[in-house]
Amino acid sequence: MASRGHKQDPNNCLKERLEQAKGKWVEELPGVLWAYRTTPGRPTGNTPSPSHTNDANAELGRNLDWADEVRETASIRMADYQQRAAAHYNRKARPRSFQNGTLVLRKVFENTAEIGAGKFQANWEGPYIVSKTSESGAYHLQKLDGTSLLRPWNVSNLKQYYQ
Repeated sequence: MASRGHKQDPNNCLKERLEQAKGKWVEELPGVLWAYRTTPGRPTGNTPSPSHTNDANAELGRNLDWADEVRETASIRMADYQQRAAAHYNRKARPRSFQNGTLVLRKVFENTAEIGAGKFQANWEGPYIVSKTSESGAYHLQKLDGTSLLRPWNVSNLKQYYQ
């Protein structure tokens, strides 16, 4: 199940439950499916199949005021979920910036140094010197001999070179 901080995958939970039933999975299947269909999901707070929950919900769905309320509630839940997801991402993200004169490596997209290297080519090339910094996070680079590269490079495609 959910040991060592791993998230539970609903499909794995279903599979586990049915494997525990061994030869009686046919009798166990309706209960497992009912549990899956009536468990609310995290992003929306709704069940995967709301029509299985209650026939009274179908009657309420015809009411336009109720539909607006459901839409608004779902929108609030979705905004909350997006904020929590962004906060989780931002905890792990490390902002990078380089000063002028810093030695950096540049990510290789098309290897021009080694023709036909294929997947064995180097992922980074350089070192290059940061010659100019833009406000937008782009860096102008130059080779060690002083010749400038044609275009600026985004910080996500650079990493510091350590000698």
